[in-house]
Amino acid sequence: MALRDADDQVRISAASRLGCTGRADAIAALATLAADPVPRVRPMVAYALGQLRKVEATPVLLRLRHDPDRHVRENALEALGSVGGAAAVDALLLIAADEDPLRAQAARALGRAVDSDPRTQQQLTTLAQDDEPAVRAATTSGAVSTDSVRFAPGAVRGRAGERPRPGDPPARRPRIFPGTPAAPTRPCAGSPIPSFARLTDTAAG
Repeated sequence: MALRDADDQVRISAASRLGCTGRADAIAALATLAADPVPRVRPMVAYALGQLRKVEATPVLLRLRHDPDRHVRENALEALGSVGGAAAVDALLLIAADEDPLRAQAARALGRAVDSDPRTQQQLTTLAQDDEPAVRAATTSGAVSTDSVRFAPGAVRGRAGERPRPGDPPARRPRIFPGTPAAPTRPCAGSPIPSFARLTDTAAG
């Protein structure tokens, strides 16, 4: 029921809580909001799918990767890194190696996926020495956020073992609600999760 509420803030909240359930059947429920007409709902859908950390979410996230809203695309990339697996890594490797405007986000996401696919390690080593400061910073941030600094000796120190340069920008955090305060770092902690049936208007499994 909450996912079909007329108020977009209620739909955002429902998507957020579904991401905390850890249930694979939450993917289908979240997919119903992937084309929500209110732009600020869709970034939370992508974020919540990443919170589930289920490879079954990959097809929905790959669709969201092409959303017209940049914030949705950014969150979809971050979520693909959290989900991991061959299909997600395939997409991230292509974006990180291309002239895509979201290369930095793909680099950060690959850091999250390093334990799910061995192909990420060599690419992350290369990205840590990229010509673009934003890509280097994002690579470092993705590795540190997942304790995966082992992927490349010296990579976290930047190009050729150097420390990050003064002009290197910090890696961006995913934007959850464009135009509203960022979501807390641990959105699933400290509050009870409503029943699955209440969120989705389905019989609880």
